[in-house]
Amino acid sequence: MTTTNAAYKPADFDEFAPGDRIRFVTNDNGYGGAGNVWRTGTVDKITAKSLIIDCDDNRLGARARVRRADWSSREPQRGAPAGRTPYDAQHVKIVDDGPIVTALWIPNPEQVKNPRRVLDNITDRALHDGVEVVATARRFYRYEGADFSGWIVERGPQDYSEPIPNKREAMASLRHSIRAYFQR
Repeated sequence: MTTTNAAYKPADFDEFAPGDRIRFVTNDNGYGGAGNVWRTGTVDKITAKSLIIDCDDNRLGARARVRRADWSSREPQRGAPAGRTPYDAQHVKIVDDGPIVTALWIPNPEQVKNPRRVLDNITDRALHDGVEVVATARRFYRYEGADFSGWIVERGPQDYSEPIPNKREAMASLRHSIRAYFQR
């Protein structure tokens, strides 16, 4: 069923990132089904074994999963990368370095694939122009001179949370801060 479309090119599983456009084959074998049909959508989430896709038309469902195991039969094709990552909370990448967890919004779709590299070189504005640090969670210890042991979530230069006792609650506060950042 291979057909070509100028906007889409065949691609490997590892070439996709969240926010990429995708075109793939689905078998519509329900009552009165149309057989193999092409579907398009946006990659929402990537796991080790599959891509979760928000589909454009929901005739066959609003979401789809393209598994790595079924890759060749689904004939996935990647759309031309968008010029910029959508400016919203869903496209924030979290980099966990143990005692410091950083949430980044990265405008370049190609750089979104490796947020740790972006964070490691964030001061290089020529390479990473427009990257925003949305929020940061930091671990503090009494034995290092802090007044408490726990986490603080920083939401800006002058906006800090109260001490948070454990990382699980700190991550929940970080996610809340990310949503609040984009609602302003």
